[in-house]
Amino acid sequence: MLQRFIWSESVHVYLIFSMFCIIEIVVWIYYSASTETKDVFPANIHSHLNHGLIPGQYKIASRSVENETEARNFSREIWKFSTLEMEKIYLYKKLLTKEHSFNGTSLKVLRNELQDSLGAYFKNYFIIDQQNTPKNYTFKFGKRKTSPKMQILEDIHKLLPKNSTFETFPRCSIVGNSGSILGSRCGKDIDKADFVFRCNAAHIRLFEADAGYKSNLTTFNPSILRTSNLTSQLWNFEDVDIEKTYLYEQLLKKSHAFNETNIRTFRNELQLSMGKHLQSNIIIDQQNTPKNHTFEFGSEKKSQNVKISQDTHKLLPRNITFESIPRCSVVGNSGSILHSKCGNDVDQADFVFRCNAAPIAEYAIDAGNKSNLTTFNPSIFKTRYNKFAKPKDVLRFLKDMTQYRGVIWAPCFSYSSMELCLEIMKTYPLQENNFVLGHPDHFQKIQQFWESRGQKGRLSTGFYIVNVALARCREVHLYGFWPFAKMIDRGSEEIPYHYFDQLPFPAFENPKQHNMNSEFSVLLQLHLHGVLRIHVEKCYS
Repeated sequence: MLQRFIWSESVHVYLIFSMFCIIEIVVWIYYSASTETKDVFPANIHSHLNHGLIPGQYKIASRSVENETEARNFSREIWKFSTLEMEKIYLYKKLLTKEHSFNGTSLKVLRNELQDSLGAYFKNYFIIDQQNTPKNYTFKFGKRKTSPKMQILEDIHKLLPKNSTFETFPRCSIVGNSGSILGSRCGKDIDKADFVFRCNAAHIRLFEADAGYKSNLTTFNPSILRTSNLTSQLWNFEDVDIEKTYLYEQLLKKSHAFNETNIRTFRNELQLSMGKHLQSNIIIDQQNTPKNHTFEFGSEKKSQNVKISQDTHKLLPRNITFESIPRCSVVGNSGSILHSKCGNDVDQADFVFRCNAAPIAEYAIDAGNKSNLTTFNPSIFKTRYNKFAKPKDVLRFLKDMTQYRGVIWAPCFSYSSMELCLEIMKTYPLQENNFVLGHPDHFQKIQQFWESRGQKGRLSTGFYIVNVALARCREVHLYGFWPFAKMIDRGSEEIPYHYFDQLPFPAFENPKQHNMNSEFSVLLQLHLHGVLRIHVEKCYS
């Protein structure tokens, strides 16, 4: 028997695109507010346009300003609309972000209009039951004589609920399916409701933080059954890149197991190619770099040298060794990690590598907060800290570095960057971690290893660090490695270039820089051979 439905005194609509039939029912069961509030929704709906709510009330520049300086600053906030559609979206958002209060009087008016229009159907015909539908009743679909009909025979009648009654309920949530709810963290607010409506059997698991988990009435469009046919699930690819992305996703969804034999074979290849450099030359330290050692950068025709003076040598770590580690996480910066809830999985590793000083705290739920070795490209000194031109740039750098533990590893593999990194070591010693320099010889050996295997272009820091991890970790897990602008299995979801900023995804790769697609192809194949594991799915732990 269908349980009794209970309804609401306040309706919270999450995602405007909800089923209008549900909204009508909620309106019907809505009780009058106990106190009168300002009439923000006139009884005559058509007069709504005359109360300043659309759109003139929201002219951006209408705010009064006290002086010319304030006016100038405020002008920077004015939007430049490229299309009428963009302006309309902006106005809707402004309307929906204004202070809101429920108005019992207005709701009564709306409910009365529905009651007058629907009559008995308003209360008693939301669900087909034995009371409102007698045996052998015939439903007719369409107005023509030839329109299809369906009779409720006695056997079918027995399956219907006896009577569907509706009681009032203090608060309801209606959850639509728009992607605007992603990242909203509205799940707990939704679940506070006494009754929750959901639309078209949308997935709940993995989306609880944003869309909640409670459900009391879920709509299920019959078309969902029809679209379960196999042929309806086949993709028509727009271009080769989309097809490749889809194939990569399918391969990564396959069951994965680490292969000890393949891991040893790969590590032996690295060892044969790199010799002593594999284990001992990741970081410049006092043991592998003697006093007055000279690093040479550039070609034979045009080379520049950096000498490690005695004073500089004292700043180097004495000897940094990496023992065998059971499990490692390598966290890349792809936006694919957003909303993954993989933070706990990342932090379960014994050792966590992070790339290019990505922020931690605000993304811990997806990317974790543990750090043992964090790479720091010298270009960040320029792009993020303005080359320390002002004291505030230095303070921001020192503050940002406090979120990392372990080692801050800088790949200073050119004359200018080495000079800069050495200056940083001398001038701004860090307290919570060690600022160390990557060894150019180690990077060069890894570069040569992959060049001899057909990998073109300069290796990215992320790809290089994966090789460092493979030389030391029994299990290597990759998160945030996805060099494509979409994920097909997520409904062709757009993927940000980085999970922590708004940089657009580059339309084309720069052949003079890193070859991300080619590198990912290598990583995918290592994944398939059980040498490492790439995580692109959402985590549920």
